[in-house]
Amino acid sequence: MRICIAHDEIGDDDGSSRYLADVARFFREEGHDVGVAARWTRSEKPPPPAEGPWDVLLATDRAPRIEAKRFVYAPLDLFAPTDERVDLERCDVLLRFTDGAVRALEERYALPLAHKAIAVPYVSRAFEERPEPDFARTGNRLLWVGRLIPEKDVAFLFRAVERLRTPDWELRVCGRGPERVPGGRVRALGFVDDLSREYATAKLFLTASPTEHFSLTLMEAYAHGTPCLGRRPDGETVRNACDVQIEDGRTGYLFSTEEELASRIDDLLADEPRRQAMARAGWQRKREVFSLARFHDALRTAIAG
Repeated sequence: MRICIAHDEIGDDDGSSRYLADVARFFREEGHDVGVAARWTRSEKPPPPAEGPWDVLLATDRAPRIEAKRFVYAPLDLFAPTDERVDLERCDVLLRFTDGAVRALEERYALPLAHKAIAVPYVSRAFEERPEPDFARTGNRLLWVGRLIPEKDVAFLFRAVERLRTPDWELRVCGRGPERVPGGRVRALGFVDDLSREYATAKLFLTASPTEHFSLTLMEAYAHGTPCLGRRPDGETVRNACDVQIEDGRTGYLFSTEEELASRIDDLLADEPRRQAMARAGWQRKREVFSLARFHDALRTAIAG
């Protein structure tokens, strides 16, 4: 089968790029001919160029004018910045990470979509087969990973950590982009080749994205035994999947305000037994609930028809 994956840019820095590179690799290993309609800026070698016609087009945002027998629409944002109605109506399969994201699109566009939707979480292959981590951590290192773009609202995190009472904290920021990192105890590391080391030495992982469809970095943090703190969805300005990915009070915490986030961080940094219990619970839940094999089965179904 000939499969074209369409995206804007596939690089090294962000979870979406790691996801798409993983999908391309999976299809190639399954014996399919894979082409990528995207700017490939990853350090690894891109898939070989291939010409149409295509059997399957898998597009992550507004589908380009590429002819294919089967169209799988797999948007990476909760809502695209432009009208998605045409793509939602003409796609054969809608691939999402959560049932809630399918319902959100149905409500927004007043379209019946559940009959052609597959909702299954993605788990990064790179961090899937890891041994049980050491849940104990030294220092008070906090971590954020992603593209430094306004949609991630990292400024929320920067303001929140300035409220910390803990005297020796450090927030490490892994990724590149236009958003400014203030410096001081908030350290901009840029592109980090070995993210495993960052995840495995952080005491807590933070995200403040208000409209992220599904946080791939939360799954990566759990794979390394790191509790996660994410923004609580309110159905209006904050519509993310943090309430699906984080069991509030068990694998991490949900927060609504900068003050609440700072308080939760202070509490966990001061209570190592509770932090380690959350770390173990998050690692176990990822193993039991979020399966790479299940995601790959969904991909096969999406392209097979």
